[in-house]
Amino acid sequence: MTLLNELMGTYHFNEVCSITVRASPSKIHQTIKRVTASDIPLLRGLLSMPFLPRRLVDNKTGGLFTSSRPLFDQALNSGFILLAESPNQEFVLGWAGQFWKLRGGSRPKIRDKDEFAAFNMADCAKATINFRIERGDDDGSSKLSTETRIWTTDQEARRNFAGYWRLIHPSSALLRCMWLYAVRRIAEDDGCFERPAFLVLTWVFFSKNIW
Repeated sequence: MTLLNELMGTYHFNEVCSITVRASPSKIHQTIKRVTASDIPLLRGLLSMPFLPRRLVDNKTGGLFTSSRPLFDQALNSGFILLAESPNQEFVLGWAGQFWKLRGGSRPKIRDKDEFAAFNMADCAKATINFRIERGDDDGSSKLSTETRIWTTDQEARRNFAGYWRLIHPSSALLRCMWLYAVRRIAEDDGCFERPAFLVLTWVFFSKNIW
């Protein structure tokens, strides 16, 4: 069983993205945690969209907007917590509250996976994001995937989040895919920048499946 399934086996919303990387699991794991905003094309534009929570896009509050710091570190500083980690295989981040609200909203302090599991405040949601590495065949490649899962505490939270999800899902999925492509480019040390054609196709795909 994956760490993600252990932490959130039941959920109401999710998105998945995966890619093949020609590198060892240990190198991939290290690279995930050192990718910065400057390694990901279009990231600043995505994080500047007006419907994103300000805690994610406001540089003054330490959100995901600083180009030189690893995104993993900035995610932890913005409110995510590391729920579980299996070296060179998988790690899971978590976040709880009313994160569909642009400003304000309930934002409880969650300190560990036990508090995360017990959290059940009305009109709130819990989010988990994992990165998982699966060793491939003898060609030295590995499958790298990331999945976001959302569990809402009640019907009101589900309705409130559903509208937000329709807005955020295409850009969120695109961001996850770009993060994986950045990991592949850096881990494989090929030194080439992958042009945004795949980004346009990804955007169209997810948009068609949302609207």
